Amino acid sequence: MPYTLNLVMMVLSFLSICGCMIVFFFIYQLDNIQRNKAYNKIILYVVISDFFVSIGTAFGTGKDNTFQCSLQAFLTISFPLCSIFWTTVTFYLFYLAIKNSAQNKYLFFYLHCICWGLPMILSVLPFASGLRYGVKEGSDHEWCS
Repeated sequence: MPYTLNLVMMVLSFLSICGCMIVFFFIYQLDNIQRNKAYNKIILYVVISDFFVSIGTAFGTGKDNTFQCSLQAFLTISFPLCSIFWTTVTFYLFYLAIKNSAQNKYLFFYLHCICWGLPMILSVLPFASGLRYGVKEGSDHEWCS
């Protein structure tokens, strides 16, 4: 990856990390009643996901077969999926609110299992199968440089 593009990616990732930290700060400035509302919790979970994506891209592109490359691949595959799932949960909760249906008391437990667990399982599969991220195996596609 050209040096300039790598530098831009690192700077923008740092700015995104700063933005996530600002959101964390403001969420924790809320009182407990406001902080525990479903929409504020979901905003927090999306921001946590985006924070880890930014961490994954903040240290630039690593070399193949390194821990940095594997960690970057894991972070930038898992947490965007988490963010997408939490955004989908937002629409599901809107649907429940419009339908005026009662929420199951275990709903958030199930949502956490799906939104955090499923992306983590999918991201760990290459490691569990003996493969590693960033390994070139006769492919033109590589994760790291």
